[in-house]
Amino acid sequence: SLFTADKRFFLLEASARGGGGGLYAASAYYAAKVTATAPLNIAIALTFDWIGYGMIGMRHSVLAAVQNTTVAVLMSLISLQFVQAAVAFSPNQDLAFCASVGFVVLNILLSTQFLGSFKLSIPWIGHLRAISALDHSWRGLMWAEFHNRAFECGPVGSGGMLGIDALGLLPQFLPDNRNFAMIRVGMTQQYNNCVVDTNALLSNFDIHVPVATTVGFLFAYLAVVHVMTYLALWNAVAGKSTGSTGSSGGNGGGGLLGRLRKALYAGREGGIRPSSVSAGSDAKGSEAAHGALTHTGQ
Repeated sequence: SLFTADKRFFLLEASARGGGGGLYAASAYYAAKVTATAPLNIAIALTFDWIGYGMIGMRHSVLAAVQNTTVAVLMSLISLQFVQAAVAFSPNQDLAFCASVGFVVLNILLSTQFLGSFKLSIPWIGHLRAISALDHSWRGLMWAEFHNRAFECGPVGSGGMLGIDALGLLPQFLPDNRNFAMIRVGMTQQYNNCVVDTNALLSNFDIHVPVATTVGFLFAYLAVVHVMTYLALWNAVAGKSTGSTGSSGGNGGGGLLGRLRKALYAGREGGIRPSSVSAGSDAKGSEAAHGALTHTGQ
């Protein structure tokens, strides 16, 4: 992350003039940083998504491809932005790394892929899916791929499933319980006039939100993480500026060093300079020595 590389220099420059905003404002720095890094991050996400889309054999539809790409890019930007936010509000890189890992773990644990679509014994945990960007992204990808599709029944390698092995392998990944027994049979056996309706798959995972709504939520999620990052940087600059002002004004810091600073500035305010005190002492000492020598001579 470029935020990690130059955070120290940014704080020094942004707080160089104390509370006056430094060499540049935090908002100017943040806008320039986002403008410079966002195109590269988007290009990287697009490259990986487009390569994977063709290799996996996803839906051959322009609309589905656009929906898939939009959701994947937004999820990538959210992840990268949280890393930058972690760097902004963490005092060191180690804590930023831990915060980033925690974000990933939280998103995975609260996703439907991990929790499942069935009613949980602790209902309120299911509502926490709302804060998982990964869960919303997965639901958007599922909708783009499986909404309003139908496949001929058949095993892998047959005309069933339109010959798409990725979809034909799906029965092998279904949980081994009676709730999926009929689905597995229907997807692996070939019957006359048998059709697999993928809308039933979406209903099984309680996916009823179109991609447009998911994209709107991901944009809002990304905006919130951006606000978190900016506020963390702004707060860091404000703290740095306050510390610098306190040190230069003699009010910062405690202990011996703080007391010495206060004594020095108190002396300056009273018009007493260490050099004049020393000079006065030297003059008095010279006069006393001269008087003693004169008295001895007499």
